Amino acid sequence: MTGRLDYQCCCALFLMCVIAHLSLAHYAADASSGNETDRLALLEFKAKITVEPLGIMGSWNDTSHFYNWFGVTCSKRHQRVPKLNLYSLELGGSISPHIRNMTFLRTVDINEIPQEIYRLFEKAEAAISV
Repeated sequence: MTGRLDYQCCCALFLMCVIAHLSLAHYAADASSGNETDRLALLEFKAKITVEPLGIMGSWNDTSHFYNWFGVTCSKRHQRVPKLNLYSLELGGSISPHIRNMTFLRTVDINEIPQEIYRLFEKAEAAISV
């Protein structure tokens, strides 16, 4: 009887290991695809910057991971970007629509509110007052 029990325990342990491995592989695939989404969105964001007097955005390139880019805050738990701190960098340009692909992004610190944002609020007010 103990031989059968040992066999069942080994099968159960093996099955648990396979399930754990598949779960971790799925999580890693989700994290890496999210990483790539954030990286591409950040590069598109950089591409729309037309004024950059301090040259800080030069760190945003493929030679280092975007976790190391100036002004980019990354979440260790989700390995995604929840915050961009671009305050007082005197940046100019427009905001790339690709920024909406950064689903974990909650905060963007900038020193001036772009005209696009003002226009969004003006359209919202006009829609409400009609």
